[in-house]
Amino acid sequence: MTGARRIVLKRFPYDVVFLLDRDRVVILAYAHHSRRPGYWRERVPT
Repeated sequence: MTGARRIVLKRFPYDVVFLLDRDRVVILAYAHHSRRPGYWRERVPT
């Protein structure tokens, strides 16, 4: 798998954090911009 990527949603204060694999997308978190910033980082495999 590659590193974590993030999409910032335009109409809502959320990010979608995901990993790309060859044949799938793994969603790690739907993260609100103001609540617990960075909490999803512990979900990224090392």
